[in-house]
Amino acid sequence: MTVHTYLEEEIFYPAAREAAPEEKDRVLERVEEHHGMVWQLSELQGLDPADKTFDAKATVLIENVRHHVEKEEDEWFPGGPQGDGPQVPAGARAGNARPPRGRA
Repeated sequence: MTVHTYLEEEIFYPAAREAAPEEKDRVLERVEEHHGMVWQLSELQGLDPADKTFDAKATVLIENVRHHVEKEEDEWFPGGPQGDGPQVPAGARAGNARPPRGRA
């Protein structure tokens, strides 16, 4: 998930902002979704799976990831049902990109 977040926030979203400035609110929403999921994941990483809250936290994280993916597939990438988001080449520069050490 960290690599996904890094690639989107460092490559895809800046390209989307440049290609379609009118989409800035949608880009900011996706960044906030990332922030929430990373926070939820950090809570799970330090939690014993036997903890009474583990399953609930994992379920909410899974739901948030699914929602995020559905939004991307439906709104951002060509071929989705709506396909009305900025049409930015998703692979542009991604092939050589690597997250900074400690983030992967």
